[in-house]
Amino acid sequence: LSTSFHTSLMRNSLIQFIWWVVFFPGFFSTDSFGAVQMAKSGELGNSFTASWALYVRVFSFHGNAISLLTLINGLVLVYSVTRFGYAIFSARTAAISTFLLTLTPLVSGMGITLWHDILMSAGMLLVTSFFINLQKGTGSYRKLLVLELFPGALFCSFRPNGLPTIAVFAAIYGAVMFLKYRSQFT
Repeated sequence: LSTSFHTSLMRNSLIQFIWWVVFFPGFFSTDSFGAVQMAKSGELGNSFTASWALYVRVFSFHGNAISLLTLINGLVLVYSVTRFGYAIFSARTAAISTFLLTLTPLVSGMGITLWHDILMSAGMLLVTSFFINLQKGTGSYRKLLVLELFPGALFCSFRPNGLPTIAVFAAIYGAVMFLKYRSQFT
């Protein structure tokens, strides 16, 4: 089993794609159909955030390709789970654990559900990976911003409580880091 991040991501994405093909076009709820109707009509309501509504509208081609959304959601969730695994584990453990997680309905089944919660969860994993990698000194700061923090914040904005949750987390993280390294500030 190859342990490189890119190989793991490709392997996990293939598993996600197989789940999507088997359960095509994915799983939907009344919220899902509401989002699709909003994408088709172009009328934004207050049931969803504007970023979620625009995402659904653009990536479903105005509601005409909703199955594409379930594929994208699943692949984004797999990407975030894989990034998170590599942030908290050694490469070998991350490769095995993310592979096993992707095999389960927890990741692959949930990933092909058209809910804004899926991408919010993916966003939280990416933001958490950013802070872990930042603390560990893994990768360049710019690379982490582009690969983890910015997309994570965007996906978190798909739920109304997403960005405030990140702000609270960042404030707590900042306070802990200040207390940990306060001798360097004086």
